[in-house]
Amino acid sequence: MRHPNHALAEQLASAGWRPPQLVAAVNALLGNDYLSRSTVSEWLHAGRVPREPLPAIVTQLLNEATGRSLPVSDLWPQTGLAPAWAVPADNGLDAIANSPSPAVALADDWIRHADRHQGRDRRRFTPVPPSALPSAPPICEAPAGPWTAIALAVTEQITCLPPGPTTLRFAHRQTVTFAETLADTAQDSDTAMALVRILTTAGNLARRAGAGGLAQRYHASSAILSRTPSRDGT
Repeated sequence: MRHPNHALAEQLASAGWRPPQLVAAVNALLGNDYLSRSTVSEWLHAGRVPREPLPAIVTQLLNEATGRSLPVSDLWPQTGLAPAWAVPADNGLDAIANSPSPAVALADDWIRHADRHQGRDRRRFTPVPPSALPSAPPICEAPAGPWTAIALAVTEQITCLPPGPTTLRFAHRQTVTFAETLADTAQDSDTAMALVRILTTAGNLARRAGAGGLAQRYHASSAILSRTPSRDGT
C-alpha cells in the first residue's frame, strides 16, 4: 500500500507553492501539457514516483524556490541511487559564472560529474529555452599554443567521426582531459582556449546526435569560459 509523500508536501509548502505552481514551473521547462495537476496529486496523495526525468527536475525547481539543497532521494528514496540524473542544461551555471574563478569552477564541474567508466557525464541534461543560456563571443583566432594545437587536432578527429554514442563518449573523455589540463596549468590562455574548442566541437556533435540538452551544456560551458579572463591576462 502506498502512502502520501509528506516530504514533497513539506517542500511545496516551504516554497509557498500549490500543485498548480509546480505544474506551471515544470511545463515552462519541458513544454505545455507535459505535466498535469492530477499527476502531481498522485505524487502527493498516492505515493506515486514520477517518471524520468521528472524526479531531479522537480527537486531542482523546489530547491531553487526554497533556497535549499535537498537531494532527489529526500523526496523519492526509490530514485536516490540512480547512476544518472536529469537536470536542466543550465543547472548550476549561474553559480559557476559568478564564482571567484569561473574557469576553474567550470573545469571542476565537468571533472566532478564524469563517469569515467561509461565515458559520459553522470547527469542527463534536458533542454532549456535558449534565452536562459549565456551567449559566446566569437572565438579569437590568436596564434595557437601547444595545447590549442592539440585541441585543434582532436576536434578535427571528432568532426570526421559519425555522430553516434561512441563518438559522444570520445568527445566527453576529451572534455574531461582538457578540463583537467586547465586545472593543472593554472588556467593560462592556451589551455583555456583549448578547452573552449573542445567544448564547442563536442556541443556541435551532441546537437547532430540529437542530444539537445547535452549540446546546450557544452555550448554554455564554452560561452562562460570564452568570457573569463585567463590568469596570464589574455
